[in-house]
Amino acid sequence: MRIAITNQHRRLASFLPVFKAKPLSYTDRTRFPEHRTTVSIPMARSIVDLRSCNVEFFFDYDIFPPQILSALGEWQVENRDMRIGDVIVQQASVPPLRISFKCIFAVRVLDITQSSTEMGFTYGTLAGHVETGTSEFILALGNSGISAEIHTFSQPAHRVGRLIAPALTRPYQQYCTNRALTHMRNGFLRANPENVRG
Repeated sequence: MRIAITNQHRRLASFLPVFKAKPLSYTDRTRFPEHRTTVSIPMARSIVDLRSCNVEFFFDYDIFPPQILSALGEWQVENRDMRIGDVIVQQASVPPLRISFKCIFAVRVLDITQSSTEMGFTYGTLAGHVETGTSEFILALGNSGISAEIHTFSQPAHRVGRLIAPALTRPYQQYCTNRALTHMRNGFLRANPENVRG
């Protein structure tokens, strides 16, 4: 992890080679706490196949509001689609305010799903990340419509973080998750305006 006091977003590409060489920060994600949070996406019409929807924002990792996290994916630098093995350099603002510390770390894409009923990708944290484990981001089509979901197996990477988790880390993580799900829902509605209830 690197820490800066100024916004490093324009320099994130320069960190890719360093993070690309790093291993995952864990060996068994199932020993970490599991969390699953879901939000419904209101639709004006019935969708039968998610592949008919515009999900470019989703696979461009436009998941978190920029005041919480900005990022750059390896595929964006190479002007192609996301693929398994790609590294995403992340810059988290702590706290998520205009004046904050910028923590820079990275994750690796482990899985990608693109089917008629589910769009999603999973990444694992790389060595040096403030968290350790995996996060899965999902757009799912079910009987009750479309939902956005974040499914994690993770915990703070450092002992101090685990000690303060009940009081600080978990509430902050849930705040970020809720903001991300709202951002995902709004991103889907912006990308598919014909589906928005008027």
